[in-house]
Amino acid sequence: MKGPKHISEVFIEMAVSNSDPLGRLLRRLPFIQAELLKRKIISLDDLSDDEIERLIEWNQRNGRKVRRRRSRR
Repeated sequence: MKGPKHISEVFIEMAVSNSDPLGRLLRRLPFIQAELLKRKIISLDDLSDDEIERLIEWNQRNGRKVRRRRSRR
C-alpha cells in the first residue's frame, strides 16, 4: 500500500470519474476545475460558458491571472 493521500488528491480522483455522482458534482466547483485544467485532465472546451465565467471570477477573487481565453465557435 502506498502512503496516505491528501484529501485534495482524493477529490481530484473522484472528479475524474464520470460514473461517480459525487465526482460529477465536484467537477462543477471552480477550484476543482482549475486543478483539472492545470493537470490537463480537462480543457476549456469541456466547460460550459457559465462554468468558464465562474472559473474566471474565482481566479480573479483568488489573485490568479487568467492566461487563456476560450475561442468562440
